[in-house]
Amino acid sequence: MTRSSSSPSTAPLRSPSLRLRRRRFLQAAGLASGTLFLPSLWSPKARAQPAPPRRLVVLFTQHGFVYDSVKVRPPGTREDADFDVSLADLDHASLSRVLLPLAEMRDKLSVVDGLAMVSAEGDVVFNEHDKGTRHALTGAPILRTDSGTFAGGPSIDQLVSRAIAADGRLPSLTLAVTGATNGGAVWRDAGQPLPPDGNPLAAFARLFPPVDDGGGLSTSDRVRAAQGSVLDLVADQYDALLPRLSGEDRAKLALHRDLVRQAERRVGELQDLQCRRPNEPRVVDDFSRLDFYESRFDAFVDITAAALACDLTRVVTLQLSQLRNDHLGIAGDVHADFAHNSETNSQAIEVMSRYGEVHAGHFARLLEALDAVPEGNGTLLDHCAVLWCSELATGTHKFNVWPAFVAGGAGGALRTGRYLRYVPQTRNPNPNPTWPGVTRLVGRPHQQLLVTLAQAVGAPLSSVGGRELFTTEGERVDLTGGLDDLLV
Repeated sequence: MTRSSSSPSTAPLRSPSLRLRRRRFLQAAGLASGTLFLPSLWSPKARAQPAPPRRLVVLFTQHGFVYDSVKVRPPGTREDADFDVSLADLDHASLSRVLLPLAEMRDKLSVVDGLAMVSAEGDVVFNEHDKGTRHALTGAPILRTDSGTFAGGPSIDQLVSRAIAADGRLPSLTLAVTGATNGGAVWRDAGQPLPPDGNPLAAFARLFPPVDDGGGLSTSDRVRAAQGSVLDLVADQYDALLPRLSGEDRAKLALHRDLVRQAERRVGELQDLQCRRPNEPRVVDDFSRLDFYESRFDAFVDITAAALACDLTRVVTLQLSQLRNDHLGIAGDVHADFAHNSETNSQAIEVMSRYGEVHAGHFARLLEALDAVPEGNGTLLDHCAVLWCSELATGTHKFNVWPAFVAGGAGGALRTGRYLRYVPQTRNPNPNPTWPGVTRLVGRPHQQLLVTLAQAVGAPLSSVGGRELFTTEGERVDLTGGLDDLLV
């Protein structure tokens, strides 16, 4: 790909309203005035400290995109040629519907247009939502067992956490608004889903236990001292149950025991960190209200920013369940009535375009929160790689033309402010290439984006999920390597 000579604008693109949101976030998260929980962030001493760590954040949503609401075709570009243009050079009228909510952050954002979940195209015939959820962050073929159908390898967040996690900190934080969909996108290893935490208050309490009330121990310290280890309390029950289980179930129970033990150890280690407790998030408990969803999203955004700023973890995934009808101002089934018809029905196209806009607003709020935290010579966002992607390319269950949005500089490793377009040139391994909507050539393997993000934050990977696959004609498809156009 030929890079354009223009470069991302360095002129400020943010409005005064963003400065106000920044101030409010800092106050809520305990990062402003007298409630600072990381004083060194703003002190001169911070500039003499080692470079801030690099982090990975993933926002994962449902139902893909209406491609026409994402794509940008600036003057002078061709549909049959790769291009690399500056987002800063595009005025608002040239931005797509999904990019408009991100306009103020476009100097720290890049769009990758022209990827495909090639591995999902060539995998077993299966429910596409489940297949996409298993492939999107793992790039691995589906694993079928007597107990169900699972991803065939670890997700990118887990691979990265093994490379960049700090000793004594949480390897990763896995969160979800109203629960994970289709079994969840995060996988500890092949056949081992990592359930997300869907309760913001519980997640907050684990990361930021109640402060010392003057008795020498925090409330959580006293509870742990009185209770001891949960596993120690149920050790006899474990021993009695194991002989009665099948080999597969014994392995599952042993894995569960190991995860709980690891969690207990990590929570204990976190108590030693010097990090002042931010304000507890506020959430709405009435499910019938729209802000039930929105308050949980906002709470998890604040928790993510605080946990990363305090270096409690360096990897976070946030999965969002299907948007509600109230988000879109419609009646009917979002999935069956609109997502499935979002290429042929004008109302469905409009609804699902709006669907993408709403999630773009969510992504913007996440980026603004990270960008509100000063760190080193920049902000927390400048030291993160933040990915927004979906389980599918489109609501019609396609895996080709899979848009991806990448934000943050990853400590100077990522190019930002770009729109990268790749023309489909990969042979489609789909065993049924004559199906409606299935094309012979598809986009670049999405594993190459996952590899790029891993490399950007310091995980030296050359492949994710697999190194190759083959078409029905025996042609090899290379899944290795990264996207050099996205790296500095």
